[in-house]
Amino acid sequence: MQRTKLRAAPVLQAEVPPCAPAGEMDGGTASQLIRGVGHHQMDYTIRRARAELDSTGYIEIGPGRYSGAHWQDGFLFVWEDAFGMAEGILAKHLVDYDHFGTNDLPSEVGRRVTAEWREVAKRLCSMTAEQAHAALNLGASYTMRLDGEVIPHQAEIAHLLTALADACDGFYEQQEWVCILGV
Repeated sequence: MQRTKLRAAPVLQAEVPPCAPAGEMDGGTASQLIRGVGHHQMDYTIRRARAELDSTGYIEIGPGRYSGAHWQDGFLFVWEDAFGMAEGILAKHLVDYDHFGTNDLPSEVGRRVTAEWREVAKRLCSMTAEQAHAALNLGASYTMRLDGEVIPHQAEIAHLLTALADACDGFYEQQEWVCILGV
């Protein structure tokens, strides 16, 4: 099956009320829409094969610079909202990070990101909600509705951060760059 990457048009987002949660006008994220029609909770699973995907609402992460192709074998696929838990730390180190675009992350920056993901993962389960919000830099995450997710899912988020760090460091063993492809 051929998958096409959906791209959001932020200037038109308010004009798409079917995607907006009840009473809100911001359109929500693709993952929030998907959750509204069958996925009832956040999915922190890292998928490693296209066959495991049930939609296009995933962030793609792979070795090397962006080649112009999506849904590549050997890439990681993380549900868009779940990636929001890692996105704030990434945005802190990659100042031009674009949730909707393609991001090439050089090794020197990426290694700082993976080190911080690991450090936060080690401490996350003992943090208060406020400490976790600050450590995850959730204010910089595109997905702003994450506050209520942190405390009930600290272990899953810690596992996600560690697994992302391990996988990205593995990519850096192969290449000097990692690409992160937004929705």
